[in-house]
Amino acid sequence: MLDAGHRIDAAKFSALHKALEPLSVAAKVQRDPLDAVLAAVASATAAVKAGHYGAAPAGNLRETNVYKRWRSIGEAVDSGKDGLLKAL
Repeated sequence: MLDAGHRIDAAKFSALHKALEPLSVAAKVQRDPLDAVLAAVASATAAVKAGHYGAAPAGNLRETNVYKRWRSIGEAVDSGKDGLLKAL
């Protein structure tokens, strides 16, 4: 993740999120679920950029667990009548 030209690695992003989450609960602030999704996407992006998943496999990418999870995310967001986009 880039912020004003500075890279924030996944571990730091995750630690910051963990540190701030109790403050949200303690203040009885309801977190917007869409904000949570955006934070999760930012965290996943940082993890990928930091090398968490390694290099792409030499074989069939579509058979990997990472690819299958990616497709599941896409389906949850845009799967027609049951997807997030339609619900919004």
